[in-house]
Amino acid sequence: MDGKQVLCRTELTGRNAADSELVLGEFKQAAATWLPRYAEQVQMIYLDPPFYTGRQFSRRIHLENKVVTAGTYEDQFESMDQYEEMMRQALIISRQLLRKEGVLFLHVDYRTSARMRLLLDEIFGEERFINEIIWAFESGGRSKNHFSRKHNTIFMYGKSAFYFFDLSAVPCGTRTDGRHNHMRRQTDELGRTYRSIRSGGKEYRYYEDEPVYPSDVWTDISHLQQRDPERAGFETQKPLRLLQRMISSSSRRRDIVADLFAGSGTTGVAASGLGRRFLMCDRTEIAVSLADTRLAEAEASYTVRADSVLDGSTLNADVCRTETDTAIRLRRFLPAGETGNSERELLGLSAWSAGIFEAGIYRRMTGCTGAEELHLNVSREDAGKLAVMTCDYLGNRRCFHLTGESFSG
Repeated sequence: MDGKQVLCRTELTGRNAADSELVLGEFKQAAATWLPRYAEQVQMIYLDPPFYTGRQFSRRIHLENKVVTAGTYEDQFESMDQYEEMMRQALIISRQLLRKEGVLFLHVDYRTSARMRLLLDEIFGEERFINEIIWAFESGGRSKNHFSRKHNTIFMYGKSAFYFFDLSAVPCGTRTDGRHNHMRRQTDELGRTYRSIRSGGKEYRYYEDEPVYPSDVWTDISHLQQRDPERAGFETQKPLRLLQRMISSSSRRRDIVADLFAGSGTTGVAASGLGRRFLMCDRTEIAVSLADTRLAEAEASYTVRADSVLDGSTLNADVCRTETDTAIRLRRFLPAGETGNSERELLGLSAWSAGIFEAGIYRRMTGCTGAEELHLNVSREDAGKLAVMTCDYLGNRRCFHLTGESFSG
């Protein structure tokens, strides 16, 4: 069965796809569609922007017969003033999106932290400052010219004085794990162990089975090492636990969490796993592709808003239909301009899915990151709407409406 390329701007995944969005585009483009619908409705925003490093970030991708390097994003600006203006716009949009009880987290490092603190004070107000969180971590490399820089700064600001915060949602251990400052260890009449200290004529008890909570210095969340199984191929990816702590403490179930610099999509994965909705955008195809893959693996429900490529690529598939099952096996996928030498060649394919395409909208029903056969249940009425969405290693998406005769198994 041949695939006919069609333009797809909207892709739906999961039963509640309308609840969350992943958008390909800069945050200003995404905001143009978000603000009319979500102004003053977002509970929590996490911003992990470029750090003003002057670098071009990339990832190495292993294809069947070669290794290629693909750019993920550019962290290059003409000047600090240009960078600051970009961040000014991002923060203004963030404030417009946040509800009255909303909270913003801005993740930076030593390069921009001083300027960003002043910019946050200007846009949100000095009185809206909540915390300057220090995320300290161990990572490779040591400096001989200065103390090694092994921490990031996360500024936390509220939209108003009535911001929501729930410390009890983020315990990080019990008192048995910490220091005791020479306090006496005792057992009360109920058999509970505690340590106590007297001060000002009063006794203060600290029970060992009581949870403890993080302060504004976080040393218990590790930086992602090179071989960490959580890594998705995005160099500046942040740990899932880091986002889970911020989201859990500053939002409730079904609240909306937003990220204007989505990268590999950690914010959306964390939000979905915690029962929150999310809005994410990123300007690069490869970032949106990585985020999409991670969200699909996490069985999240969301909408992808990204135009598919129309370039004359070809796709052939074997389709086997029974009364209860439709099996699809890709025979050939060739991006435009490429030629294949074998009957079954899938050049540059990173992931693919199968579903239904109708009125410009593709509903994903199943997918994978390999080349295995996919199975889905398609009604007889929808048999003529069968479609496949492919994603290559550069993040380009192509939608194919499957045409021709299918055969019964």
